[in-house]
Amino acid sequence: MVEIEKIAIIANFRKKEAIEAGKNLSKILKKRKIEVLMPDLSNFINTYGLKESGLKLISGVARKADIIILLGGDGTLLTAARAIAPTEKPILPINVGGIGFLIETDISNIDEVVDAVFDGRYHLDKRMLLRVEIGNWHSEVLNDIEIHRGLAPQVAHIEILRKDKVPITFSGDGLIISTPTGSTAYSLSAGGPIIDPSLEVVLYTPICSHPHIIAPFILPTTESVRIKGRIAIGTHICLTIDGQVRKKLTWDEEMIVTKSEHNIHIIRFKGWELFKVLRDRWGWHDLREDKALDREIDK
Repeated sequence: MVEIEKIAIIANFRKKEAIEAGKNLSKILKKRKIEVLMPDLSNFINTYGLKESGLKLISGVARKADIIILLGGDGTLLTAARAIAPTEKPILPINVGGIGFLIETDISNIDEVVDAVFDGRYHLDKRMLLRVEIGNWHSEVLNDIEIHRGLAPQVAHIEILRKDKVPITFSGDGLIISTPTGSTAYSLSAGGPIIDPSLEVVLYTPICSHPHIIAPFILPTTESVRIKGRIAIGTHICLTIDGQVRKKLTWDEEMIVTKSEHNIHIIRFKGWELFKVLRDRWGWHDLREDKALDREIDK
């Protein structure tokens, strides 16, 4: 249980309801004599999300706080994770007007949530991250890295280089490199498997590969993997990190992917469980169960 004196509130400044929720939560916390840190991020937003300067602001605020409360949806968690991960501070994501696949709690029961946090009635769900490096630039990754051909009509040629191992090469629309947390995102849509988030592995899912025999595969986190990509006509391929950060990779450059030395720690209450969420949100269950029940009822 963390002794709480300061709490940082990071609200999605694209959502008015998240900003209002942050103001109301601040009042609740101040009544408990808690110092609240709530940065104004409205000037740090661009077309794709939060600017690097905004991430630095979140990181600085997070270092001063005992826990960080996020108000928004999964996108808010993905954004903030890149900034908060190096601090290893507990994160409490609260869903405000979004799907919130990764989020357990909702703004409608905020009083219960606050009480549970201060009473220590929670546990921490540790999630691994990846680190991606291109030259002097780097980023933490909670969900996935997407390598794709962008608007080019030609296929992308991908090389996955492993130390003292045979390279893995293929052509296609691209490649998704994901954590277990990200296995239920774009990788799943591209035919990748679902991985329990308690495991520490890296999932590689080719997108429309040629030859088609190149299937999704899993590698250990102990490896440092170098990746190159090119298009027959063109100077670069595109990268997207957690659906938010966009970069370009030329054929002369390498992208290095390793397991991050940092993790994020999500505050859970009732025990977020992957296959329960899949069942409740996506209807992952045997429809014959319902038919059996219907037959019993008919009798």
